[in-house]
Amino acid sequence: GCRRPRRVGKFGCRRTARFREIQLSPATKINVAIHVASLVGLSDFAQGDLTSDTATFERQVNARDLKRNLGQQDQARLDEYLASITDLENKIANDRLWAEQASRAVPPEINLEIDSSDVENYIRTIYDLMFLAFRADITRVATYQIASEGGTAPTNNLSKRIGIKKDLHKLSHSAGKTPEGFKDWGLWDQFIARQLAYFIGRLKETREGDGSLLDRCLIFQGAATSRVHNNSNYPLILAGGRSVGHQAGQFIAYDEQKNALSNLFVRIANAMDVPIETFGDSNGILMSELFV
Repeated sequence: GCRRPRRVGKFGCRRTARFREIQLSPATKINVAIHVASLVGLSDFAQGDLTSDTATFERQVNARDLKRNLGQQDQARLDEYLASITDLENKIANDRLWAEQASRAVPPEINLEIDSSDVENYIRTIYDLMFLAFRADITRVATYQIASEGGTAPTNNLSKRIGIKKDLHKLSHSAGKTPEGFKDWGLWDQFIARQLAYFIGRLKETREGDGSLLDRCLIFQGAATSRVHNNSNYPLILAGGRSVGHQAGQFIAYDEQKNALSNLFVRIANAMDVPIETFGDSNGILMSELFV
């Protein structure tokens, strides 16, 4: 939980991530994956050559050369990484085929909504890219805003794509106001939790040193399930981090009048060897029950 912080950015947090126009091209889904892949260093995605026979052959040859100089454990890690790349490139190839077919069927002057007919695959593709980036140590920090509840972003309609009648903005406003409000909101929360569990599961099943990749990561998920238009007492998830002393498996209800979310950010930074003492409106509470 947390008390209301100082406001940073614009109302509704719509500018915490970059969006294009409200309506996007039919190829948006694959372009999102290519763009994110290029950001984390998988340049073959951006060049469009990842799934070509030449790129696959070159990757296999390079892998064989590399494996000759690796120990048994590192060879196994390399095989896992290459298998993950193959799985992801198959998804990208299918999305690229869909995008090409859609672009031929729709006049170029007509823009369609972002493709979210398969919301689960849309979300998990980004999670897969984050996993690969962590697995290869391309980056050690990643953020992912799945959707916006501001009412104007294309992702506002993701809830409708999984069978919920309201968009995310209306869904959050109706929670607690109608008999079905919290039930519908719960369906969306459950769906998002399954996607997070998928990402955490991939990290957990990946061996890293004497533990798992999840043990060496701290995964923080925020939510906007709160009082209408107030940033207070959010439900939050903190997972992983065993190697840095995080005590998982707890449910803690903090006093929002005394504690600030910024205290948690200070504690996370300290656990990751970033020696800061304050952040935002932190007030010095150490949250020692979360870390040892």
